[in-house]
Amino acid sequence: MTDNVGALAPSKSTDNTGIIGSAENDFDYDDSNSMIDDEGKTCKFCYGTESDGSEWLHPCKCSGSLMWVHGNCFELWLTNAPPAQQIRCLMCSYSYKKRLVLLPPNEWRLPNVKISAFQAFEILLDFYSTTRLYKGFVNAFSGKRTIVMQLAHILFYRMFILTSSRVEYYESLGRQLLKSICQQTVANYGENEDELPLFSIPKGFSREIEGLVRF
Repeated sequence: MTDNVGALAPSKSTDNTGIIGSAENDFDYDDSNSMIDDEGKTCKFCYGTESDGSEWLHPCKCSGSLMWVHGNCFELWLTNAPPAQQIRCLMCSYSYKKRLVLLPPNEWRLPNVKISAFQAFEILLDFYSTTRLYKGFVNAFSGKRTIVMQLAHILFYRMFILTSSRVEYYESLGRQLLKSICQQTVANYGENEDELPLFSIPKGFSREIEGLVRF
């Protein structure tokens, strides 16, 4: 499945006519083609013009030919894309508005998490560095370590351990774990964020739990 992701990646050169440089944003998209009927929609991942039963999504600020995406194509992209691109759009840098709905217990499944040997080593190294930082705080408060040494340790940890790429990786890993018991949905750009809670429990969930306990 990973090999298919490259084919789904949106190309910046797909439609250069609708992209205009802007001082406020890296990409300012021309809205002249943003109002398109269903027959004129084109998926920016698979370039298909028919949804084939899948809903159309407008998850970011992109407009024109980059505005729409099939729901199933977008789900495939979020599953296999690099961590940073699972959070925000590669083109307009808009952060996707996601929400989680708790699945019924009988639909829970094992997490679909793939960790290579090198990634496992990085996780162990991050854990070791974090425990060392914690012990440094303990030693600093007990007088066994100077404040200057601890500040230097914090600076090193922030520059080489707690980087933005590592934070995005752990966010992606956490979402993959949550998707084993939750269904993830993405809101269309412009929807009222106040009406979209980050996490929700469907109606009747408590009755399903009671049924499992009785069983």
